[in-house]
Amino acid sequence: MRKVCELGRSMVEMLGVLAIIGVLSVGGIAGYSKAMRKHKLNKFSDGFNQLLNEAIRLNPILESSISMSKSINESIFETLNLMPEGMTYKADYIYDIFNNQLNYYYGYHNEGRTLENYFSITLSTDGNRITQEKSEVCHMILLAAKENSENIETIQTRNIIGTSYTSTTLYGDKRCAQRPDLCLKSATIDDIDNICYSCLSEDSCRLFLYLSYKSFW
Repeated sequence: MRKVCELGRSMVEMLGVLAIIGVLSVGGIAGYSKAMRKHKLNKFSDGFNQLLNEAIRLNPILESSISMSKSINESIFETLNLMPEGMTYKADYIYDIFNNQLNYYYGYHNEGRTLENYFSITLSTDGNRITQEKSEVCHMILLAAKENSENIETIQTRNIIGTSYTSTTLYGDKRCAQRPDLCLKSATIDDIDNICYSCLSEDSCRLFLYLSYKSFW
């Protein structure tokens, strides 16, 4: 009888140990996933900061050489060997470590009436709310823009509906005087949350970071 009881207790203890191991395994996997996401976000942040600073450095060079018949796109970073680690250029897009498509444009729009230089990235599509991953990417872009606010015109989300859109905007130092209450350099975490979570798309929602915008109307 004693041996049976001991055996029963041993089985219960073993099951308890297995249950603890299972919980620890689930916790370990969750912790690993969180650490990997943080690592990828840090890598994205480093890469985008490098990309942004290269674009800032190129801005005056392009401005002095661009003509109305030409435009510059993402391929310039590949051509000049300026592509950051963790980012790739293929099929006319820059892809980040999360496989998001980044666009870059420098050139004239509106039949030569505006000269624009910007990055853009799709944050949500088909009426979906922004995901946790896209929100974190959005935050990283805004923080990079804030660190370089003296070189930024505006950063905005655009909820695109057909051929029109609504936008939420923060202003870089170049335009901060227009809206002192919405200055990028003094943006808080709440301000960044508001602009990233303003992406409630009908067709799509994109984030635009303008390095320069000149109107000749």
